[in-house]
Amino acid sequence: MISDDLSDLAALHALGALEPAEAAAFEERMKRDPELADLVSELGETTAALADGLAGESPSARVRNQVTRAIRPAPKAKPLKQGLGPAAALGWGAAALWMALCCWLWMERSQLEMQAAVLSVNEAEAMQLAEDRRTDSERLGAEMVQVRNRLGRVETDLSTAKSELARWQEKDALAQMQIATLQSTVEEFQQGVAVVVWDSEKHEGVLKLERMPPVDPGKDYQLWVVDPKNPKPVNAGVVSLDEKGFAKVDFKPVNAVSEAAKFALSVETAGGVPENEGPIILIGP
Repeated sequence: MISDDLSDLAALHALGALEPAEAAAFEERMKRDPELADLVSELGETTAALADGLAGESPSARVRNQVTRAIRPAPKAKPLKQGLGPAAALGWGAAALWMALCCWLWMERSQLEMQAAVLSVNEAEAMQLAEDRRTDSERLGAEMVQVRNRLGRVETDLSTAKSELARWQEKDALAQMQIATLQSTVEEFQQGVAVVVWDSEKHEGVLKLERMPPVDPGKDYQLWVVDPKNPKPVNAGVVSLDEKGFAKVDFKPVNAVSEAAKFALSVETAGGVPENEGPIILIGP
């Protein structure tokens, strides 16, 4: 008859739960006790069968109740008939139930550890994804700031370039302008002021007269452009004064001129003439 203590040790040995020294001593005892060796063999087979049969399952209420009753202190029962074998003893029943519970708990722990490992990997991937997105967002923000800064510099450079272009255009326009003051050798017209502003690129200009005396009835002032390549002055139009002897007119020669070397003002028949006939009263230097 195997005692309860030996049954418990046999169960622990089948589960591999004994310390090395205890396991060695127990195995020496097994060599001397064939009945104990048979019990350990049966427990090993039972443990393997339970491990296969309990995968993914929870112990039933009946099993849990039996385990609970098995671990409670109970009066020692009388041994059963020898024909039932060592597994029929109360200690063997408690050990078998205890092994079943241990197997279930071990498998449950293994499943939970696997789930925890998967969750850990998923959490790490999620954290890495969030970190990558944060890094991308920061990088894009920095690039946006750089683009805006470059855009600001480009706009400043463009504004400067426009101002410089306008200044050079103004200089160029002034360089193309020719200003001439007409003088008179006739005493009657010496008090008058005549200024011509000529655009050499457009071949047109502006005439301004001040304090000019009125002409006789049937007469008009007429402006002429003296071009060295033309044998005669080129007609630039009739000039009408107001009652104060003032006039400001835009003019363009009737015929093309290559160069406006001088400007002259004469008194001609009212309405003007195609070629100069009357006296020149004002002429540029």
